[in-house]
Amino acid sequence: MKIDVLNSSFLQELDLFISQHYAEDYSVKTKGLYANPDEERNKEIQRFTADNRKSFIETLNEMLAKYNESKKEKEKLNDVTLYKKATVTRQTYHKLLEKDRPSKDTAVLYSLALELCEKDMEKLLASAGYSLATNSKRDLIFKFCFIKKIYDYTTVYNILKAKNEKVF
Repeated sequence: MKIDVLNSSFLQELDLFISQHYAEDYSVKTKGLYANPDEERNKEIQRFTADNRKSFIETLNEMLAKYNESKKEKEKLNDVTLYKKATVTRQTYHKLLEKDRPSKDTAVLYSLALELCEKDMEKLLASAGYSLATNSKRDLIFKFCFIKKIYDYTTVYNILKAKNEKVF
């Protein structure tokens, strides 16, 4: 979907979204692991999660295959089309197949390439050990793009650039 990222109404809508969802102090605004003042208990939970993550979360590689297989036959992407559409190199793609942990940007790029909904994008990120933070305007821009079904790499790149955020 091509969007005029310099369109003032689009930028106003994005600014409104960011202002509604931005939490400067992430630990105070969220409930759960980091909101608990008992630091030792948090460390225990983090160790357990890190040690057991693979047993209860599918790997990114498994998630990519699952989401690609769930597409209609004519919308499925072969490996080459997938990594080209995600704008990652062949080497990066093959590292993923070898179970290397990709960067957060790479996981977002795969989500864009597969045109995932917001919920599925968050699951894919979680499978790589990431999430979108409410204290990051860049992450909120990603979330906004998935909500608005903006999957075009160049458009997302231009939105990041227009908002003076780090590009891919």
